[in-house]
Amino acid sequence: MKLKLGIDTGKLISLFTDIYFLLTLIVCAILIVFKYEDFLLPYFSDEMWVYGPSIRKMGSSSPSMLPSSLALKDHWGHPMFFLFLGGLWCLVFGTSILSTHIFSVVFSVSLLVLIYLFGKKFFNKKVGFYTVAIFASQNIFLGQFSLVLPEILLTLLIFLTIYCFIQWKVFAYLVFSSCLVLTKETGVFPIIAIILWSLIRDFFYENEKIQVNLFIKKYVLLIFPLLVLGVHFLLLKITYGWFIMPVRMEAFEFDWEIYHERLMHAIHYVFIGQGRKPIIIILVITAVLFNNKYSIWVRLITILISFSMMKVFFKYWVLPDFFAMIIIPILLITLMKYIFWDIYKTNKKHGSIIAIFSIFILIYVLFSSAQFDSLRYLLCVIPIYIMIGLYFVQHIPYLRKVIYPGFAILAIGSSFFYISRDTNYGDDTNNYSNMVSAKLDAIRYLQENNYQSYKIEASFLFRNALTQPLSGYIETNEVFNYTSAIDLDFKNDDSMIYVIESTDEKEFIKAFKQNVKFDLIKQFKNDSAWIEIYVKN
Repeated sequence: MKLKLGIDTGKLISLFTDIYFLLTLIVCAILIVFKYEDFLLPYFSDEMWVYGPSIRKMGSSSPSMLPSSLALKDHWGHPMFFLFLGGLWCLVFGTSILSTHIFSVVFSVSLLVLIYLFGKKFFNKKVGFYTVAIFASQNIFLGQFSLVLPEILLTLLIFLTIYCFIQWKVFAYLVFSSCLVLTKETGVFPIIAIILWSLIRDFFYENEKIQVNLFIKKYVLLIFPLLVLGVHFLLLKITYGWFIMPVRMEAFEFDWEIYHERLMHAIHYVFIGQGRKPIIIILVITAVLFNNKYSIWVRLITILISFSMMKVFFKYWVLPDFFAMIIIPILLITLMKYIFWDIYKTNKKHGSIIAIFSIFILIYVLFSSAQFDSLRYLLCVIPIYIMIGLYFVQHIPYLRKVIYPGFAILAIGSSFFYISRDTNYGDDTNNYSNMVSAKLDAIRYLQENNYQSYKIEASFLFRNALTQPLSGYIETNEVFNYTSAIDLDFKNDDSMIYVIESTDEKEFIKAFKQNVKFDLIKQFKNDSAWIEIYVKN
């Protein structure tokens, strides 16, 4: 039976009688209750000086996807889809801080529901639900759950794009993939992964003769979203005279030594950091040791090769750079073929998904390491990595009823153990509320003591909080007009008030506190986050 709107009521009823779907909704409800106090907090980090205020500006005017619709400092040349959607949301629900946080929460909840439906559709209910449960416990997701940042939307659109490709829903693929690349430029990498896998599949796994007309048509459709992003770059060129903001191009690093360090850091963060070590251990065990397609000797040799690659790459075994630059990539691609891509030989749908997932993780981490800016950018590969691990768990032939919940308990417990000891304050953690609270107390103190007319030296983000009412820390009539960056040589005699934070560079904090020119007048502390206000003596 279908309603007039085209909704299949039978499928809807079936969905809400699915115990794993209901458990997914319970996970979403728990997260909302856990995070609701953060919904009223002022903005933090990048959402403070770019995304949050920009969405509020969009909502106060006419939302647009043209780069010229906002000042350059409000979007930094990024595609405008996230800001456009935020502007539409604010037109309907208002431009308050609460409204914009709820806007982000809607995407976070939608992502969890989509992950479950994706896993259920292509694998099984357990893969879908336990991916949700483990991902929902990750510090990087908890941190961004209500932050006004585009990474959650980016991840949501990645799953939708891959879903539409696997199901070959052409129109939906064109829509979602176009939205994907117009959310962030890095949205091109899932598209590239899809294209690379399609080429590998067509030339190496399919025995059918390629029909040129159909081949060209298919790949024109696949690359279409890249052309859509090209339109955005063209608009930037017309508006500002460049295709990509020059300062962002300068952030790329191609020196091997520096790049290798960044790559090691990114790989460690994704696969081991924030308590994710159990996932990689289970993935290796289930994907290799329990892979009955190969003899036990092949599996043991594969484990040995993988272990040796890790030792060489992370410099535990010192070998010439040639090994890390050339030999390891060749071995890695070979292992990816036998472990991930060859699944296609026995199950085309599973094989395509796991292949696209693995290719995407590889190229995304490689790119992110070339322009390493923020750890939160790595969010989009985390649920994909978790789902790959859970897919291979089914290879274990024993205790199948307990292996999924057992693995989930281990992974979630490891994540919570990390969170309990975490003292970082980036936007990839759930600790940011402590820093926001400390900042609110410090600014309130400056207001109550009438320091608005003083010249204040502070970090970029603190100055932004003092001067930009849309960031949520001050009212329009309370702006601090005399702020500047801290003079690292401490030679600026015009300033009287200095603000330092626990997130400042350790070397700077040490040098500042050793300088006899400054007297501490107030400290604001929340857990391990602190802000100190000094006056020049």
